[in-house]
Amino acid sequence: MSSSRIEKRYMPPEAKALGAEHVFVYTGQSMSPTFRPGQLLYVRPAAHELEPGDVVVYRDPEQEGYVVHRVGGRSWEGLLTRGDANARRDALPVAYGQVVGRVTQAERSEQIRQVRGGRSGLWAARARWAMLRLWNRAARYLAVPYRVVRNSPTVRRVLKGIWR
Repeated sequence: MSSSRIEKRYMPPEAKALGAEHVFVYTGQSMSPTFRPGQLLYVRPAAHELEPGDVVVYRDPEQEGYVVHRVGGRSWEGLLTRGDANARRDALPVAYGQVVGRVTQAERSEQIRQVRGGRSGLWAARARWAMLRLWNRAARYLAVPYRVVRNSPTVRRVLKGIWR
């Protein structure tokens, strides 16, 4: 399971005007396609106002860094999180005290856009997670037939004849 690492950056005055209190640079792949490496993420503190679907930044105590993932649900232990490109939910809940805040805007190519959170963000993420599960299942069941066909001398001869 991959996680997205982010690093804290200087807060530009424009970000403060948007209400953000923290700026992070996104790296990693677990929130793809929502975020791309190098994007600036603007974060507002909101640990107890979070709802499923919101994208949060939290401190990772094991690796002494920050992680950005989407809230999938709540439990009495904390937030249940998951990256948009991850097949599974994070192993441990995120304690409310670890949460830096909610990602409200993201900047790419000097354009700032709102980050979809709440119910609409959760539905979009669930659709991606369902497609990811379907893709993984298809890959698992089709791997053996694919290798057989790929390594077949007869199939190679036929394909050579087609592509000449």
